[in-house]
Amino acid sequence: MIPAPDESSTSLSQWDRFLRDPAVDVEKLKALFELHERAEARNAKAAFNAAFAAMQGELPTIDETGAAVMNGQRRYSYATQENIIEIVRPILQKHGFSLRFRHLYPDGKIKVIGILSHCAGHSEEDEFEAKADTSGSKNEIQAIGSTRTYGERYTTRALLNIVSRDPNDPARDTDGHRTAPAPAPMPEGYEGWVLSMEAAAAKGTAVLYDAWKRATPAQRTAMPREVRERLKATAAQVSA
Repeated sequence: MIPAPDESSTSLSQWDRFLRDPAVDVEKLKALFELHERAEARNAKAAFNAAFAAMQGELPTIDETGAAVMNGQRRYSYATQENIIEIVRPILQKHGFSLRFRHLYPDGKIKVIGILSHCAGHSEEDEFEAKADTSGSKNEIQAIGSTRTYGERYTTRALLNIVSRDPNDPARDTDGHRTAPAPAPMPEGYEGWVLSMEAAAAKGTAVLYDAWKRATPAQRTAMPREVRERLKATAAQVSA
């Protein structure tokens, strides 16, 4: 009879001794090894989840220091990848995490795979795929680099649940907390207008911006920030 190995502490040398023992049933040993691997995976995922939960309370809201400029005018702000990484790197290291990226080029597109790994062995991934960003008269290399940066930023935010805000937003107090404004009354035809904005976002950033310029002040005020951000992200992926 093969003694059941300790699921959490069996070393490779112990498995090697099992393999060299002619009395050991190979099929039973294989089953035990698979059991050991499953136990290690469960333990690694549990350690990942515990560390991630502890880390979440330390990840700050990131100031949006980047600006999207079109035709010489600032259109919207965003948190740059450089700023995000600079802020979160020491927090990741403190809790045993590392973040890296893999880049693939399927069917003429650019796929960025963000990989968040924990020192216990568990990893989780998020993917971003888009065409090369040829906006703004970029050359071929710049277009690819722009989309890679887009992908790294979006996958980082998704994996870490990053929140960002415009530091110049008047709704923020001096401690960086946001005071929710009183809800504005919904203007007549608001739902139909939102549907038209979603259709515009599906055609790219330029079309979305033109539709936004035609909106009334009441419509702009009524649209929640998270809806605006979602529309901008959709348009950016189309434009990319």
